[in-house]
Amino acid sequence: MADTEIRALIQSWREAFAAKDVDGMLANYAPDVVFFDLKPPFALEGVESVRNMWKAAMPHFPPKFTTTHDDLHIAVGADVAFASAIAHTKFEADSHETFSCRVTLGFRKIDGRWLVTHEHNSLPYNPETGKAAKFGDGDAENPAKRTKADPSPYIVGNLKAEACGDNELRITRAFDAPRDQVFDATTNGELMARWMAIPPGYNVEAFVSDPRPGGEIHIMWADKVDKTYAMGIRGAFVEADRAAGREVHTEAWVGDCSIGDSTVTTLYTENDGRTDMEMIIRYGTKEVRDGILKTGMMFQGMEPSYVKLDKFLADQQ
Repeated sequence: MADTEIRALIQSWREAFAAKDVDGMLANYAPDVVFFDLKPPFALEGVESVRNMWKAAMPHFPPKFTTTHDDLHIAVGADVAFASAIAHTKFEADSHETFSCRVTLGFRKIDGRWLVTHEHNSLPYNPETGKAAKFGDGDAENPAKRTKADPSPYIVGNLKAEACGDNELRITRAFDAPRDQVFDATTNGELMARWMAIPPGYNVEAFVSDPRPGGEIHIMWADKVDKTYAMGIRGAFVEADRAAGREVHTEAWVGDCSIGDSTVTTLYTENDGRTDMEMIIRYGTKEVRDGILKTGMMFQGMEPSYVKLDKFLADQQ
């Protein structure tokens, strides 16, 4: 039922876009929506900022164009949902040009309605040229190849995420720092608070990570507008062995990211002063794991934090 509702919302957005009806496009957007775009200023907060952006852009669109959302994947929870797709907009002019980009949408159910609270538009990046790659380029990522049976790895920056086992997710990333330093920076709450990015539109409400068996994990962010709303992580350490380079903890995301309980095992391996981090996350079901992998929204939030961690580690040496 929720899947059908969200597909209908996306369809209504396409129809309003084709009609250049900005108010119709944003009829199902939350007042405090966070919007990441392909062009400056790149990030907008609040539906009115998004409305002003679209109204300024519409005169530059041709009279007729159509949009499709290919490889559309939707993952739905009790009060939060994610959708990802490749959006193709075809301009019906002499050139018949088509523009394509990735789109990730985050929805929250508010007063019985699904509203967009987060939108992220992006293009693949080719590190060899230092430029964005168009869809259809031989070296561009093609998420349309992903299937429900075999989700492809998700790569953003230096982070790689891929399915493993029945309901597990493997995340790997390397850091140019010794193992003990990386272990401390990713398990000690006082250090984590110095590099972990705060979600747009939120303030830090609590930041506790006590790396010892039974130690508490409590990281929460409060909505700047709705002071009663918060999201984050609650959990506890099962193992925290700095000497062995291994930690295990439980975690449950609450608020916008409610996806049930999971167990996270992280291994740290040092080679010539550089540390490879491997994180295995076991989810309650394969469907939850596959939904997270397909939308990629989780990793788009993790990698900017890890870029800040790179700088934090470099400053400590």
